[in-house]
Amino acid sequence: MDDDYILAEISKEGRNKTRKQYPHSKIGSIIQECMKARAKYCRGYQAADVFSELLPAELSAACRVESVLSGVLRVRVLSGAYLFQMRQLCPELLKELKKQCPAAGIKYIKLVVDREKRND
Repeated sequence: MDDDYILAEISKEGRNKTRKQYPHSKIGSIIQECMKARAKYCRGYQAADVFSELLPAELSAACRVESVLSGVLRVRVLSGAYLFQMRQLCPELLKELKKQCPAAGIKYIKLVVDREKRND
């Protein structure tokens, strides 16, 4: 036998054994699962969106996320009354943010009264 022929046959056998066949329907479901799992591991800007969704409607209108930096989510609040309500909700909100967006690394929510709006 020819050496080139033997090498070609060995090469064919090795390729056929290592190649796996995946059904197309499973690949789609695997991709969907990966995308759902990745959505949970969001960064700071996505954590701000999740924070806004977690707030009740009346508080959502009175609060806005100013920044996410070094594990601190800074939230600007319109008045002292909203600040009081937000302080009561902060532990639950922080717990939910850590659960939904662990990659953001939020450790603390800092609330700040918006002085510009307050003087109007």
